[in-house]
Amino acid sequence: MMHDVSAVIFDMDGVIFDSEQVYYDAFFIVAKEHGLMATDAMVREFAGKSKSGCQLILQNLLDNDLEKTQQFWQDWGRARDALLHDNGMPFKSGFVELLQSITATNRDVAIVTSAERADLEDNFRRTNTTLLDTFKHIVTIEAVKQPKPHPEPYDKAMRYLGYAPENCVVIEDSIPGVSAALAANAQTIMINDYMQPEPSLRARLLHYATHHQDILQFMQTNGL
Repeated sequence: MMHDVSAVIFDMDGVIFDSEQVYYDAFFIVAKEHGLMATDAMVREFAGKSKSGCQLILQNLLDNDLEKTQQFWQDWGRARDALLHDNGMPFKSGFVELLQSITATNRDVAIVTSAERADLEDNFRRTNTTLLDTFKHIVTIEAVKQPKPHPEPYDKAMRYLGYAPENCVVIEDSIPGVSAALAANAQTIMINDYMQPEPSLRARLLHYATHHQDILQFMQTNGL
């Protein structure tokens, strides 16, 4: 049962932006250049991780070769930027409509992301919109000592917004993000179109969705 909702807090990559697909496409391009046999499962391991967490995963994939890891990381960024230059940064389908529906009810919205502030601002700049101004508060990786899956990022956001966890809905797409939101005792919705949560995790969710239109319908049905 959904409690009264005062605020909705969004993760960024994979929830607001279809950025993870851009990162994944770039990874496959660079992996081929480096002779690494990439798989979908391998790439999905990066989902929801901080920059340092992603670098550690990459280092393990490259047999702890620090020089190769650094070069791969630089090439990955180059390939990502080339894709963004050609195609821009797309919003997830249905996100804008969901955001507009929430803000039309005068509820606050915020962002909690493991990305750096500069990357967040670049993503919104590439959309040529002013939607970033819609969010009352933003927590990026620089603002926390312990990133997701630790609850600190969501604890900070909810304290700033001034609402109890049970009055906040978090929308996340990754296991680390969902774990952080649940640990912060927020009402948690998971959106993911390629991976379903384990039954034990799903039982703790407010809702599981594969697209934003489903979230919008769920919220409207439950009085948001």
